Amino acid sequence: MEFVEVETKEDIMAAGQLVRTIAPDALCGPALHSFLCDIEHKIRLAMENDTEYYLVCRQGPVGYAALVNEGDCLAVKQIGFAPGWRRKGLLKRTLAFLAETYDPPLIRIDGWGKEQPALEALGFHKRE
Repeated sequence: MEFVEVETKEDIMAAGQLVRTIAPDALCGPALHSFLCDIEHKIRLAMENDTEYYLVCRQGPVGYAALVNEGDCLAVKQIGFAPGWRRKGLLKRTLAFLAETYDPPLIRIDGWGKEQPALEALGFHKRE
């Protein structure tokens, strides 16, 4: 498995395609349409405002993570994997990579969605 920081136009396009594949599992109707509208542009703007994106690659991109390094906390804004690649340990390996790369005292995951059972199994707990 390889983690590729999103930097090029091609990387942004690959991240956008993954978002289009994954988002229908979490959103529907007008919320989905609004979220996906110009998604590559939104990714580029987020990158300009300190959000870092990584592609999770295994025989091509199969997942992505969007995060903001806040110094005392690594905020994972979005994380997701293509349907055929779920339940294969990628979430655990991705979080381990982020923890090793950034060495934050705290990792905060802002959007849990369908990943909640897996995150709880990894020892994360949801705060209200």
